[in-house]
Amino acid sequence: MESTYLALREAALALAPWAPWRERALEARDDRTARRRGTSVRELRICLLLAEGQAQRALDMAQGHIPTLSSRTLTYLLTEAEALDPTATLPICEHLIETAIARTQHQEYLTAMDLLPTLQRIYRHQGDPTRFDLYLAQLRQRYQRKRNLIELLDHRFPVTATPPTR
Repeated sequence: MESTYLALREAALALAPWAPWRERALEARDDRTARRRGTSVRELRICLLLAEGQAQRALDMAQGHIPTLSSRTLTYLLTEAEALDPTATLPICEHLIETAIARTQHQEYLTAMDLLPTLQRIYRHQGDPTRFDLYLAQLRQRYQRKRNLIELLDHRFPVTATPPTR
């Protein structure tokens, strides 16, 4: 979907300014998307903004709609927008981790483990690295019955001390 849009953009740029054609292209994509099930117009717009290199606009559009967006879109958004606004990407990262854990599949647990260093980096950027230790403690407590998850957490992030309480 993004590649078709970007190809149209390149063709239009070769002939004339893109701006007059951009809205028409977006409206056409929105119409087709509205008829299809599974992808919202908002999600499509976010993906196209990211493809255009407009990560901040995509992040702004996603605010307040994180639970309604697919993991694919959220991962794309997290990757592109983390450097721009780590604080705004925090709920995206936490949502992706929680969603992966909720699926109760080993591969999804591995996905969550791969996202945890990103979350750690975001907390560090906020000047609150102990918040990550607290988050890990909360995961261990909340999901204590998920032995495979706890084993992965213990392997990747061994418990070194009692985390601070808040």
